[in-house]
Amino acid sequence: MKAAETPFEKMIYNQLQLAYKVSCNSIYGFCGVTGTRDPDCKMYPDCCTMFNKPCNCYRGYLANFWIAQTVTLRGRKLIEETSHYVKEYSKEHNMPEPIIVYGDTDSCYVNPRLPSTLDGLNRGLKLGEEMAQYVTKKFKNPIELEFEKIMWPFLQIAKKRYIYVEWEPGPNPKPKRGAKGVESQRRDNSAWLRDVYGQISKVILPILHPPMALSQGINKQEIIQQVKNTLARNLKNLDMNMVPQSQFIISKQLSGKGYKSPQIHSVLAKKIEKRVLEGDMTCDIPLPGDRVNFVVVKNGHEKLVFRGEDPTWQLNHGPPLDKIYYFEKLRDAICRMTDCMVNLDLEFNDCMRKLQGNRSIMEYVLVKKTDKPSTPVQTQVLVCGPKKTNSHQQTLLGGKAKPKRKHKGKQQARATKKQTTLVLK
Repeated sequence: MKAAETPFEKMIYNQLQLAYKVSCNSIYGFCGVTGTRDPDCKMYPDCCTMFNKPCNCYRGYLANFWIAQTVTLRGRKLIEETSHYVKEYSKEHNMPEPIIVYGDTDSCYVNPRLPSTLDGLNRGLKLGEEMAQYVTKKFKNPIELEFEKIMWPFLQIAKKRYIYVEWEPGPNPKPKRGAKGVESQRRDNSAWLRDVYGQISKVILPILHPPMALSQGINKQEIIQQVKNTLARNLKNLDMNMVPQSQFIISKQLSGKGYKSPQIHSVLAKKIEKRVLEGDMTCDIPLPGDRVNFVVVKNGHEKLVFRGEDPTWQLNHGPPLDKIYYFEKLRDAICRMTDCMVNLDLEFNDCMRKLQGNRSIMEYVLVKKTDKPSTPVQTQVLVCGPKKTNSHQQTLLGGKAKPKRKHKGKQQARATKKQTTLVLK
C-alpha cells in the first residue's frame, strides 16, 4: 500500500489485504468449531463422522482443533516474544523500561515513557521505526513487525475498545481521530448517544495542532471542566425536549434463525406485521435480514422488549418517548469512558431527578430559622447534632424544627440550639 502511486491503486491493495484477512479468519473459525458432546458418549469425536451416530454429539464439518489451537498458541507466543524484545531494546539503549499497554493477535501497543510534547512525538516516530527493525531481526522469515502509528492521546476502555488520536509516520504527520469497538461506532445505539459520546471523546482527546500547544501538553483540569459543560448542555437539551425524535431511533438487524428469548426489535416486527395485515399501517413487513428501526416509549410497567415502537407510528399515535431509558444508556456509556479521570455522578443524578419530576439536587436549600414559608410544610427531617438522652419526634412547621414541649429541660434546650437541620423534600 505504501508503494501505491495513485489512490485507486492504494484502494485495490487495501481491499486485497482485507480479503486475505477474512479468508484466514474464516479458516481459523471453522477449524475451531467445538460443537457439543453427549456426556454419555465415549466415542467422541469419532462418533461425529458416523452416518447413524448413537449419540447427540455435534461437531463442525471441517473442525480441526489442532490447527485452531496451534494458531492461538503461536499468536500468543509472538506477542510475548515481541514484548520481551521491545524491553530488551530499551535496556540495550539505556532507556526506561517501556510499558506494554495492550497486545492483540497481530499488534503490540507500547508506552515508551516519552514526554507528552512535540519533542516527545517526534522522538516516538523515530523510536517506533527503530524498535520495529530490531524486533523483525529477531524473528524468522516471513514474520515482520512494522511500525504503524502513534496513538496520542490514547484511552483504552476495555479489551478491543479504545479511542485515540492517530499520528502516522512521515515528514509532516497529520493527526486524525480513531475509535474501536466503542458506542459511537455501533449502529445499535441511538444517534443522540453516538453524537454526545463523540463530543465528549473529542474533549477528552484533543488534537493539538500548533507547535506551541503541542509543547505545552494537555491541561487536565481544563479538559475536566469542558467535559462537565458539554455533558450539562446535552442533558439540558434532553430535559427541555430540544432533541428531535429522529435522534432517538435505534436500528437492529432481524435474525433469520429466531431468538431463544424475545428481543425488542423482533417483538416490534410482529407488531408491525399485524398492523399491516389489519390495514392500520402501510409499509413493508420486516423480513429476516432487514434492519428494524424503533424508538423506546413509555408503556406503564411493561418490560423493555414490549416498549419498542415504530418511529412514524409513535409520532402520530404516541405514547411518549422514554427519556429515562436513553438517559441511562448515555450515563453507562459516558461513565465507562470518563471514570478514569472525573466523577460525573452529581451531574447525572441531578438530571435523573429532573426527568423523574423531582427537584434537582442544586435546588435543595438548608432551612434556617429565619425562613418562614407562607404555608406549613411537613417533610422528612435528617437531624445532625449532639446525641440527646431523651429522643423526641420533630416536625418541620414553617421551616423551623420544634421539639415537643413536655420534658423539656435546660440541658435539652441547649442541645436543640446546636442542631443543624437538613431538609430533604
